[in-house]
Amino acid sequence: MSCLLPLVLQNSIHIALFWYNKVSCKNHFGYS
Repeated sequence: MSCLLPLVLQNSIHIALFWYNKVSCKNHFGYS
């Protein structure tokens, strides 16, 4: 379980960065 933790953490960071890029792109183009 503790061996999987870094992997999950890394994965959630990637997902967070992905969504952050999506949202900042939307804001840049003035959608939301």
